[in-house]
Amino acid sequence: MIKKCFFVLFLLSLSTLLCFRVDSCGIRSSVAQNSAKQLWVSIDFKLNNGSYIVAPVGKGVSVAPSFAWKNAKVIRTVWPESSKLPPDNVYSGYKRDFSVLFSVLPIDRNSPISCDVFYVVCDNACRPVQENLVVKYDGLLNQDEIRNAIGMSSINFLLVLCMAFLGGIILNCMPCVFPVLSLKIFSVLKNRTSLKEQGLYFAGGVIATFLSIGTLILNARRFGETLGWGFYMQNPIFVACLLLIFLMCALYFFGLYNISNFVFLTQNKPKARSLSIQSFLNGVFTSIASGVCVGPFVGIAIGLALVYNNIFMSYLVFIALGLGVAFPFSLVCFIPFFGKFLPKPGSWMVIFKEFMGFLMIFSCVWTIWILSSQINIQKLIITITSVIVFAMFIWSLKYFKKTSIVGIIVSVFFVFVQVHEQKLSENIEWKKFSFKELEEAQQKHLPIFLNFTAAWCLTCSVNDIALNDERVVEAFRKHNIQAIKADWTLKDAPISNILNTFGSNSVPFNVYYKPNSNKPIILPPILSPSKIVEIVEHQ
Repeated sequence: MIKKCFFVLFLLSLSTLLCFRVDSCGIRSSVAQNSAKQLWVSIDFKLNNGSYIVAPVGKGVSVAPSFAWKNAKVIRTVWPESSKLPPDNVYSGYKRDFSVLFSVLPIDRNSPISCDVFYVVCDNACRPVQENLVVKYDGLLNQDEIRNAIGMSSINFLLVLCMAFLGGIILNCMPCVFPVLSLKIFSVLKNRTSLKEQGLYFAGGVIATFLSIGTLILNARRFGETLGWGFYMQNPIFVACLLLIFLMCALYFFGLYNISNFVFLTQNKPKARSLSIQSFLNGVFTSIASGVCVGPFVGIAIGLALVYNNIFMSYLVFIALGLGVAFPFSLVCFIPFFGKFLPKPGSWMVIFKEFMGFLMIFSCVWTIWILSSQINIQKLIITITSVIVFAMFIWSLKYFKKTSIVGIIVSVFFVFVQVHEQKLSENIEWKKFSFKELEEAQQKHLPIFLNFTAAWCLTCSVNDIALNDERVVEAFRKHNIQAIKADWTLKDAPISNILNTFGSNSVPFNVYYKPNSNKPIILPPILSPSKIVEIVEHQ
């Protein structure tokens, strides 16, 4: 009886092993297509029921399969169509077996071609898999499968181009683009000189900029850098430039100055040539401003453009996106009939122009919000102050030209100085004030720096600059000082009570406890790095 039970268990175990299939990937190749030995290679992914792999589109791109080829140049990559993944349909991927096709060209015909494949398989949990596959020139990949994959890819590629074009049109509705574009359209209605040339140069500026951005991204990714769409917005200096440009546009819309856009580049040129240059530069600015947004369809189109190993296909996606952005303005320029549907020029344009100024102010707020995550609060406050001074000198240009130009240069200099160094967080690790936190530090006989501050206190912001000085930070680390911050921005009874014990009822207020001492040293209201270091060093 026992032997029969063991035999049954053995059969059950064996059947389970036979039915169980481990998630894996394999490789097949076609025969060489031509004398250059170009061939197609298929990397096949085998998935268990319930397993899935994320596709390189939309969210989750970073965990999609990646391929590092050795001794081969990839000419083209063909991904199969993906589907939405449960439970929330946020990610796209593959729930069944699938194959990714590559057209490759061997670099050294006497050496084998291999590919390091890294992918993440998920079911109840996710696990990374690394495999090395070697091309065996087995001819198992037949031409029918290749033609079917290319055919489906071509249909999908046309869909991607349509999505890029439509997404480009939608980008024109963004608050940072629409005011400039609408005023450009109305300006050509007032001055119909060289309409087609203006439309052509505007589209040229847009497409040239998108192609330049795409080239930078593609080349960077080729060398291992992980640049994405709108990567230049990760640079606070560029964001500050955009902030100043948006502000200048808003001031121009409000009528605070009358300097034409890019007049310094076009003032000595014939009128038609001047309009063409302005149109091209307006196209450049429009594409940069719209390129920081990822509206409907744009994200998917750009994601796929970066997946294609065929640079021609990638460029076509960027061109389609640029054509979409340029389409509304170019439509009015090339087909004046559409201009008849727009209101005739009149006094209403002044009101419309001023209203557009408020949209540009919203764009300024947006860039300030981006800066708030790139530089610390003290630098942000000084940056905003410098931007306001910049606006004041722009306004005063019509009254004090020379003085205003100097003021503009100085204020811009201060803006760039503040955003030059990225500090995403404070250098000192502050602990939130509580009586328990203070007592525990005193019981451990540790040096304590107690900082009473508030967001509405300007002097506190000045003191924060001193506290973030490198010398102060180094001194705090060297002596293991417990930094405790009592934030009095909102009403807080415990903070009010401890301030009263020191005979104070206002901020800023800073106290230092030496190690092994409960006697506080009260610092002056305005701190300096040298004074803080002097007190800390004399233990």
